[in-house]
Amino acid sequence: MQAGVSKIEDAGAVLWGVNIDSVETLKEVRTQLDIKFPLLSDAGAQVINAYGIRNKEKDGTGQEGLAIPMTLIIDKDGVVKDKLAHEGVGRRHGVADILAALEKVSKEN
Repeated sequence: MQAGVSKIEDAGAVLWGVNIDSVETLKEVRTQLDIKFPLLSDAGAQVINAYGIRNKEKDGTGQEGLAIPMTLIIDKDGVVKDKLAHEGVGRRHGVADILAALEKVSKEN
């Protein structure tokens, strides 16, 4: 994401990462990976619960209880306009997918 953050911003969007890790852990991650966009801590899982994206499946992977990897396109009023998600935890959407979703949402408005 860091490599494409300027393209996302050029499309009129803001990129934030939300993770259940602690603030301290996310600070370390930002430093280690030289991430420039904000990483927000959801250590109490309030955000993933509010958006209904908690993985509740007990599949033996140890991923139950964590957030399903997802990209939410949220407008300036806080309304979710699009959701990009994959099955499982190993895959993520890339910048091109996000830009396509932003364009789609823009055309709908």
